[in-house]
Amino acid sequence: MTDTSIPRDTSDRLNAMRRTLREVFGISRLRPGQRDIIRSVIAGAFPATHRTRRRR
Repeated sequence: MTDTSIPRDTSDRLNAMRRTLREVFGISRLRPGQRDIIRSVIAGAFPATHRTRRRR
């Protein structure tokens, strides 16, 4: 069974997020800048949006 509790420490949350990305979505690496954004969001610094490169 997977532990679904939310870790309190930012580094624990980041590690849990990495584990989830790897186990559930098969993502082994983040793109440049994504880790910093995720850390800031986890710490409560600001909401973030990520623009795609695709234009319509």
